[in-house]
Amino acid sequence: MCLLFESIKVYGNKIINPDYHEQRMNRSRFNLFGCEEDIHFESKITLPKYLNKDKVYKLRITYKETIQYVEFIEYQKRATKSLQIVESNDIEYSYKYNLRENLNTLLKQKKDSDDILIIKNNLVTDSSYSNIVFYDGSGWITPNTPLLLGTKRTYLLAKGAITERKITLQDIKTFQKACIINAFLDIESNNEIIIHY
Repeated sequence: MCLLFESIKVYGNKIINPDYHEQRMNRSRFNLFGCEEDIHFESKITLPKYLNKDKVYKLRITYKETIQYVEFIEYQKRATKSLQIVESNDIEYSYKYNLRENLNTLLKQKKDSDDILIIKNNLVTDSSYSNIVFYDGSGWITPNTPLLLGTKRTYLLAKGAITERKITLQDIKTFQKACIINAFLDIESNNEIIIHY
């Protein structure tokens, strides 16, 4: 079976939101491999001494039943300011697999946009690498039909900073703005996204 991975933010010599990444990893390990014993980062991951506490790093953990590789990469923010809507009714990405051919195939349709916004059965899901949130004038809303349950999305829902509901393709134009979110991108630090039809 294909390897899976977690991309985790490291800043100030700390792993950010480790519990949410552990939960997703252990849920995937249980569902796909039947692993009942959880992996806990504090006993498995040691931050290298060379990390600069003022820089953001990506901790990439590649795993299946057990952790296979751990690497630390200085984080380079992607400039994502536009999304091209693409439709796929058979796309599946409920686990964070290393191989992403289905997403990469859709990504070829992005035209002049920076990324894509995937519509499945007329419902808004995700971009190719992030969840999405929309602002309706009073609060931020995320689709209740994501392809992948992102850790930042889960964190913001638990905090009450965003809510979720069904969002159709037609609903997009009713919102004031949109932002993408992931382990490295917060709403407040994110630029507004232009969506192309």
